[in-house]
Amino acid sequence: MRRIGQVIGVKLEHIEAYERMHATVWPEVLAMIHACNIRNYSIFRHGALLFAYMEYIGEDFALLGQRRGKKKMPEAGYTLITGASGFIGTALAHQLSTERQVVCLSRKKPQGDMAFVQGEFHSFEDLRHLDGFDISCVVHLASVTGGCSEEDGLAINVLGTRRLIRYAIDRGCRKFVMASSIAAVGCLSADFLPLQVPIPDDHPCLARDAYGLSKAMMEDLTRYFHGVIPDSDFISLRFAVVDDPSARPTLYSLDTMPRTPFVELGHVTLSDALRALILAVRAPTQPSVRVFNVVGMDANCSDPIPIMLRACLGPRSKQLDLSWYDSPEHAYDALYAMDKIEKGLGFSPKESTRVRIRERI
Repeated sequence: MRRIGQVIGVKLEHIEAYERMHATVWPEVLAMIHACNIRNYSIFRHGALLFAYMEYIGEDFALLGQRRGKKKMPEAGYTLITGASGFIGTALAHQLSTERQVVCLSRKKPQGDMAFVQGEFHSFEDLRHLDGFDISCVVHLASVTGGCSEEDGLAINVLGTRRLIRYAIDRGCRKFVMASSIAAVGCLSADFLPLQVPIPDDHPCLARDAYGLSKAMMEDLTRYFHGVIPDSDFISLRFAVVDDPSARPTLYSLDTMPRTPFVELGHVTLSDALRALILAVRAPTQPSVRVFNVVGMDANCSDPIPIMLRACLGPRSKQLDLSWYDSPEHAYDALYAMDKIEKGLGFSPKESTRVRIRERI
């Protein structure tokens, strides 16, 4: 970190105008200062002298002026990130804070100096602590996860999400990026069998578990709110299992058979998940409800998909048309379709989960 001090004079006849202009600094200016890696920027006046102090956490202060001139002005308003203390939320908050104002809502404060409110997204009392922020976009990552009880899944992931959306909409927010899950199709059940493969983004919910049901119902909530508020924009991203960089994922094979193949063979790297989220946040507001699969570019298995599914599913595999995977060039393709998100957001995964696992073994 580099500490910088600056001294400049101001004409006495302009002091009143100077103080009036600086009494309420534009949010865009504050966001630009933050995006330029400047922290604790303060200006003190002594008579006609102004003393400015700042802390620069970037790498090249000499080029700051050039970079600042080339930077796009961050959008007005704050992007609210729920669940910001998790490994996905923390990484997302750091990346987004370089281009826009971010406020984090979570139980624990994420690392960094982003604006932070401690609390739960499903608590109206906690949400009220956000009243001082002009929220223009919500990225909803927080939830109770797989294996949750029916009570928690519906009370928190559904009713709690309803409370969050209602709070934000009543305060003028119209853009929402929702972290859904491939579990919304019902794949957490060992006896799940999709209607088709690759599994499309609009595959109906066949869930027999509370978590998958709650994610599908959360997506239904977005359709309800869009019907009530037609100019709202909801993007739900059905994430596969996001690999924690600190953990070692499994490469499945005939020797290590997955119990729930449509979950365990579908992973996505953290960097790809972050790119999908950022593209969704950056996407121009488009009054609509959109649901996209977000999975890795291939399945994390060492044996081809047809062999794996026929071994995992037994006779039930005959109900699926696996012809897409029978050709060598598609033998390891993802189990979830990704054409719609490529067309809608310009996203396609760049990292192979299968190759990454092999490299770490």
